[in-house]
Amino acid sequence: MTAGSPFELTGASATGLRVDVPPCAEPVVSIVIVTYGTDDVVLDALTAVARHTTVPHEVIVVDNPAPGRSTRDLLRTTTAGVTVVTPDENLGFGGGCDAGVERSRGDLVCFLNPDVIVTEGWITPLMAALDDPVVAVAAPPLLDPDGSLQEAGQAVLADGFTMAIGGPELFPGDTGQLFDRDVDYASAACWLVRRDEHLERGGFDRRFHPAYFEDADYGLRVEQAGQVTRLVAARPVVHLRGGGGAGRDYELSSRALTTFRELHAEELLGRPQRPDDTAGALALRDRRCRNRVLHVAREPDGGRVAERFRAALHAAERAPRDRVTFVTDHRDSLTPTELVAARRAGLEVVVVSEVDVFVASRADWATQVIDATAGRRRPSSALVASVVAIAVAGIVARWIVLRSSAGRLNADEAYTGVQSFEILRGQFPVVLGGTAYTAVFESYLYAPYAATFGAGILSLKLVATGFWAVASIVIGAIARDVVVGLDGPDRHHAADRAAVLAGGLAWVAPGALLTLSTNAYESYASGMAVTATAFWLARRLTDHHDPSWRVPFALGFAAGLGFWMHPMFLSTLVPMLLVVVLRHRTNLTVWVGVTVGGLVGCGPLLLWNALNSWPSLTSPTDVPGTYGERFTTFLRDLVPRAFGLRDGALEWMPGPVLGPALYALLIASVLFGVVVAVRRDRRPSRFLLPVVLLAVFPIMALFQPLVFAADGRYGIISFPFIVVALAVAISRAASWAGARQGAGVPAVVALAAVVWVAGYLGPQLRLLLDETDGDPNAGIVEVADRISAAGFEHVNGSYWRVLPVEFVSNDTITGAVLAPLPVRFPERQRTTEAADPRVVAFVFQPDDDDPARLLLPVDDYDRLVIGDTVLYLPRP
Repeated sequence: MTAGSPFELTGASATGLRVDVPPCAEPVVSIVIVTYGTDDVVLDALTAVARHTTVPHEVIVVDNPAPGRSTRDLLRTTTAGVTVVTPDENLGFGGGCDAGVERSRGDLVCFLNPDVIVTEGWITPLMAALDDPVVAVAAPPLLDPDGSLQEAGQAVLADGFTMAIGGPELFPGDTGQLFDRDVDYASAACWLVRRDEHLERGGFDRRFHPAYFEDADYGLRVEQAGQVTRLVAARPVVHLRGGGGAGRDYELSSRALTTFRELHAEELLGRPQRPDDTAGALALRDRRCRNRVLHVAREPDGGRVAERFRAALHAAERAPRDRVTFVTDHRDSLTPTELVAARRAGLEVVVVSEVDVFVASRADWATQVIDATAGRRRPSSALVASVVAIAVAGIVARWIVLRSSAGRLNADEAYTGVQSFEILRGQFPVVLGGTAYTAVFESYLYAPYAATFGAGILSLKLVATGFWAVASIVIGAIARDVVVGLDGPDRHHAADRAAVLAGGLAWVAPGALLTLSTNAYESYASGMAVTATAFWLARRLTDHHDPSWRVPFALGFAAGLGFWMHPMFLSTLVPMLLVVVLRHRTNLTVWVGVTVGGLVGCGPLLLWNALNSWPSLTSPTDVPGTYGERFTTFLRDLVPRAFGLRDGALEWMPGPVLGPALYALLIASVLFGVVVAVRRDRRPSRFLLPVVLLAVFPIMALFQPLVFAADGRYGIISFPFIVVALAVAISRAASWAGARQGAGVPAVVALAAVVWVAGYLGPQLRLLLDETDGDPNAGIVEVADRISAAGFEHVNGSYWRVLPVEFVSNDTITGAVLAPLPVRFPERQRTTEAADPRVVAFVFQPDDDDPARLLLPVDDYDRLVIGDTVLYLPRP
């Protein structure tokens, strides 16, 4: 070791001390060291392992027999707790590693050269990297004893030779290469792999016996299997070189190179040649990257530099298959913590004195330059025009709904308005009256408006429409986030396109969902917005390597809030939370943050239950049907009804042939979008969408009341995720078409818009257009006016008519409802029932008109039929 080295040898070889490895009944990591006539430097390696390995582990040394030298006797006299394997013949490096694996007990195996000195905290980042199932090999950078860079991954050339990144020929000694990324392979001086995967892969190829190129071969086989070798730069280790055996044998190396070329002839054809300049070196290093994005910050204001750095860091975290580089001339603007975060996220940080010179040198390298002085990228005029057209189309479609019979105020909507009156009186409910679930957020939001401007049907319905608009924006953001991580040269344009598509499909909602978007039901549109937000947060958290408590807390809060709003949203919240906690299963911060956030989000519901003997645990009224029947109903009736392919009688629209064909197209498009999102992405969050879509209907089938499909309202649960998958599918198809002909992108998008409007939205609108004849709520308004004009302040009768009358009267009329429907407002019920029958009007629907339910003889009433309401007014 050189004098003044930052890595001093303090192990047994320097002090004469024994190396003790504590016994471990259940090791997490098995550390396998292969020796071949190794000198006592292995004791320094073992000392460092014992000192710096903080997880349960075992150490296995496979000592290949070497002429005249043996390590086994040295180990037996100077170590304790080390398992020593002594094969009868020289198994070579790969064979020795595999022999160690056979004796190992840990789920993870670390292959460690006997001349590697690990450093403090070395194993934890490697283990964290293997949390990503795409990563098959995690390897740290290798340093020389003096602390200079020896290797930060390896690149394989077309001729089969390899080049060490940071080595003598490729970015020599450049510590700027110390950031996490995928590499062709890394020298097997220090690897961490999954034991089962290694065995399934067949271990190291024995054709490279005894040594050389077995690690390069392994790396290419990993790549062929769709996995990667990940350079994990957080904790480099020291490689002494040459201490692992009897010296380099160039004859063996040449023979191994020939074998390597023969085995991988086809793969090598597509590899780059040896670079002769910086541009070629960058191309070699970043050949696996889809996009190369350069973030530039040159302002003298350090705060703005930090802001731009965070934007670059976020871009690197969200798109790990891109090469994201941040360049600045302000070193002091970045803290050590930020630089560590950059290394973990795979963000290359470059600090130079002449930023413009550096940017010019990377001009051919970068596929996108984001310059802080250039401002944000402006959307194209076509994109803006599309957004405006979509907004107008959604407004026009809703105007048609509101002018048709579908725009009539129903009792469940009227409840929202009447509840706002009760809030203004000082009643602050936690859940929907008459039930033990469903929050009443819409009522709380509407109450100030009602107090200021008075109640109105249109204003009440606009509350739901507003939440639907918010949900559409969030759904668009999710689609953009999905597509921005996919392959493709037009990734950012495709992501913008997907955002507009998803937001547009959600806003210009199909079939029954368009009507639902105007219905002021408690916690439907708002619940969809909260659930979509939770999914967006889940994606951020799943992709983050080491998140702070804020995002887990926000996700937990959104999930808890969604559960409080309506238990049906558990159908999507549960699977997305499972993906998150499995991704961060060893991260206590995530578990605590999600748990605490969830408790806060649904805290009022839990407290209300605790104070009222847990009524939410009481099963609702049994609904006929089995689990299988409910599941079948969702796929056969609910989804087609929600997407405008079945009418209210559940008959196919626009016909018995075209309707099922459009449904098949919908399913195929969703499946295509999911496959694209999974196969063309490398981020851990790619599993969220398929898991949610696979789990939503099986979980929904657990809830008996969700079986009703006639109005399609429960289609709102899966709607955001279906729309995201559709947008991904359409955007991908457009990119594919655009790559083949210039007009392909607009043609595909236009075709999708035509199919959406004509096939999924048009049939429903055509039915409603036939009914747009004046104000659909004129009848109920007239009923309320007649009651008020007659001097009555109370109304009794059908639930479906009493609540609308109460609402449109602006709280001048108090109502009671007849059994068997639930009593939503007990105080209003008692007041009306206690009133003199001669001052109580009755209202019914035509099909439930029942004079026997009247409090006075029928002859004591004037019976009027106003629209679809039967009104009984007591005679003076």
